[in-house]
Amino acid sequence: APRPAAPAPAEPEVKNARTKDEIEELARVKTGYPDKFIKKYGSYWGALASKLNDGESYEFVFGGVANLDGDDDRIAGIGITKERIIVTTTQGTVSYTYDKTKSVTSTKSLIGAMIIIEIPRSKVKLSVDKSFLDNILKAVESAIKKYRI
Repeated sequence: APRPAAPAPAEPEVKNARTKDEIEELARVKTGYPDKFIKKYGSYWGALASKLNDGESYEFVFGGVANLDGDDDRIAGIGITKERIIVTTTQGTVSYTYDKTKSVTSTKSLIGAMIIIEIPRSKVKLSVDKSFLDNILKAVESAIKKYRI
């Protein structure tokens, strides 16, 4: 007898995002970004795809403005994998393994929001749209808790 079809998941689940299209879909589903944000950070989805190691994939991705070590602010694509947090900008890519992560905090102001990831001798500051801060912060914190050994 034919087996009944499995019910569709309530929320589309994007697993193992590795390609530009999968990463873009992951950003749309998990952050709730509207199309204009998906397009705004569009050039970074492909850049994130190109930074993966073999067997590595993204669980969460978002766009923001990165300030690394007090250098210039740069629009960035940020991705979370089981191994590390990857931040890619037009100036290059940096990644941080979870064992290097000391803390994650956030601030909200009238105009924006920021996630601050403290790593040895530095802070990674990621400015994000205020309305998406809670989603993004929850994902970053849960990855660090889950993968930090």
